[in-house]
Amino acid sequence: MTFSIIIPVYNAERFLRQCLDSVIAQTVQDWECICVDDGSVDGSGAILDEYAAKDSRFKIIHTTNEGVAVARNIGLDAAKGEWITWLDADDEYAPWRLEEAKRIVEGENPDLIRFGTRFVGVGFDGNYGFVRNEAYGVFDGDAAKKWCWDVLMPGGMMWTFVAKRALFEGNRFVPGIRVKEEFPVCARIATRVGRVVQSEAQAYAYRQIDGSAMHSTKTSGECVSFLDMVRRLMSEACFGKGQMSAPVYEAMRQRVRMHCECDIIDWVRMRDRNDNGRCEIYAAYGRLKDFGMFDSSSIQQFRYRIPMWWWDRTGQIWLIKIMVSIESVVRRFKR
Repeated sequence: MTFSIIIPVYNAERFLRQCLDSVIAQTVQDWECICVDDGSVDGSGAILDEYAAKDSRFKIIHTTNEGVAVARNIGLDAAKGEWITWLDADDEYAPWRLEEAKRIVEGENPDLIRFGTRFVGVGFDGNYGFVRNEAYGVFDGDAAKKWCWDVLMPGGMMWTFVAKRALFEGNRFVPGIRVKEEFPVCARIATRVGRVVQSEAQAYAYRQIDGSAMHSTKTSGECVSFLDMVRRLMSEACFGKGQMSAPVYEAMRQRVRMHCECDIIDWVRMRDRNDNGRCEIYAAYGRLKDFGMFDSSSIQQFRYRIPMWWWDRTGQIWLIKIMVSIESVVRRFKR
């Protein structure tokens, strides 16, 4: 069996060598590492070329800057391995990650393996913190699909799993989506899997850096793009209620709502003070109701339910603004 490791790279010279060294350190040798240089303007491109000159398993693709979604798609198009796995350019693998994946594949023949992650600070020492644990859980059929919605979808996190290449056939990232660009890919994977393994091993080191894409502030325009992308995704036949068992469909509904409700609306309510931006967000959220998944009465959290109920009936946002102001006062008082 062969692995294709895909690394999108953009201005990552600070930790790129540690990242690539963790690939070279793998105890399994049958891998290729596809590094997509997304128009870096620092020394990342030169570092990648240096590693490729020393080890032919590194495949370097230099492109103009088009964002991580396009970079991931380029990596997928170039991948030749039977198994796809991901690595961010400032993170690291445990040296036995691929070896453990191979052991599980040979024993269980899953479609997807998910490993645990160590979240570490900037000064991370690559030999510290990994936990090798051979225990794992296996999920089949509807249980596997429900597991994907309950466990895989809340965070996305492409780099946590190793997956069969077939799960990515006709399944690509949406260019231009900076907020949760992994969502449509993971959602389609959740409809396709028949068997998954949740490993107890912590085999990935995620380096937490201020200013990274995950920690950066999202704009109302990016949130609208995400909501409209979800609407297009939900129109695909495989997401219809009749295509899933009731427990799987309910798990999907809950997770899609979580991403669209708690994450997106909360960004706007608490961080975007632009009235037009708020209106666009609520209008985009309203368009999702065409699929019968969303309405103000279905919202779990009270603080979202009243503003959405008001928006549904009036198209006005003054009640939303009042509630945000009240919450701001309450938070200051609690401090």
